[in-house]
Amino acid sequence: NTNTFELERISGPSQIAASEVVAGDWYKNGNTTYNANAARQQILIDTANLDTHSMLSSNTVVIQTPGIYEIGAQAYFSGANIVSGGLYSVLVTKTTLGGTVLAGAESRASAAGAVTSCTATGIRSLVTGDILYFAVSSNQNHSASTITVDGSTTFLTKISVRRLGGI
Repeated sequence: NTNTFELERISGPSQIAASEVVAGDWYKNGNTTYNANAARQQILIDTANLDTHSMLSSNTVVIQTPGIYEIGAQAYFSGANIVSGGLYSVLVTKTTLGGTVLAGAESRASAAGAVTSCTATGIRSLVTGDILYFAVSSNQNHSASTITVDGSTTFLTKISVRRLGGI
């Protein structure tokens, strides 16, 4: 008396496994000029250095699977309109541009026209469908009406996410 059992996989997994790498690193290809006195202005990311699960959508990052994520953002402010002592910020927000800040940091310019870099990190619990926005701000009263965020090189101004584990 012989019993047999056969199992055949006919397609790939329909869900992202808990151990699967979920990560991305995106930037805006080229410089962005924004209003120097605005609280938050979105940087419209359009290019992926890495995107394991096609998370880039309409200049935002859309989370494809729940988990605990490390979030990073960096902005490189440059140009003649940088104000000595001016405060420059980089942010990643959730749901809307004005939504909850997931990662944020600010830096003061050391001199007029001085390149100012800002790097932010955070670890947050995110769920499928969460939308992340990449933004900058300068909340000082500037004599200049615009500031340049440098996107001339892929590593200067960017956003990244990496899932640390499932939830």
